[in-house]
Amino acid sequence: MGITMDEKHMKKTIIVTLLFVCITNLFACGCITNHDTNVKVVSDDLHTSESSIVQNREITLLTRTFVPCGFDANKTEMNSTYNYSYLTIDMDKTALLLIDLWACPNDTRLDTNVKTKMVPLLEFARKENMTIVHSPHDYTMNEYCQPLDGEMVAGRDNGLRNTDSFDEYLQAHNITNLLYAGYRSNYCILHRPTGIIKMSELGYNVILIRDCTIAYETPETLEGEWANKVSINMVESQFGSTTTLNDLQKAFGYDNFTYAAS
Repeated sequence: MGITMDEKHMKKTIIVTLLFVCITNLFACGCITNHDTNVKVVSDDLHTSESSIVQNREITLLTRTFVPCGFDANKTEMNSTYNYSYLTIDMDKTALLLIDLWACPNDTRLDTNVKTKMVPLLEFARKENMTIVHSPHDYTMNEYCQPLDGEMVAGRDNGLRNTDSFDEYLQAHNITNLLYAGYRSNYCILHRPTGIIKMSELGYNVILIRDCTIAYETPETLEGEWANKVSINMVESQFGSTTTLNDLQKAFGYDNFTYAAS
């Protein structure tokens, strides 16, 4: 029995329709694309990925606080504990505040801390494009830690050594988190107009990088650096939290960050 022209036309229509549906589905699932479509899709994906990296600069940072006990009959000071927790921090709203990086070549402890901690911290911060603010006193700044172009200096000349002016500067730049490092932990780090106590009272999230500072010690406290430990404890129990340089680097994905020694 022969096939009529109408039957041939119907079969042809069915085949064409099936092919169209198959090709459409392949396009939809991305198995087949024309050249222009492929470039556009890949470009959009890359743009989205790069934008998320640039715009969402959040890190998860291990921090430490201190929970004191001894205020009731059931617990004593021996029950006090350190609390470790991870904080999610938006680095676009964070500044590294460097307090009084003095040039003190005759102070062996300070000079050692500058070379082994402060220089790596500063190099790392610059590599990661952190907002860096230098808050010097009237002493000569350390040669290894001089500000670069584009880094803010909160000094006498621009009025940013004043608490209110510095607060206005931070608000204007949408800064809510302050990472502290510098000298000394029991003097300027805590008590400067730009220091931890004032900024904590204004509501900023303050985090001391506890191995990037030292204290003024007395002959009685020098061997164990107990004055520094007490200052760190004050921050952890009253004003904010602390972290370490290594934990900061890990938060950015580095297990072992290498730096060029100055």
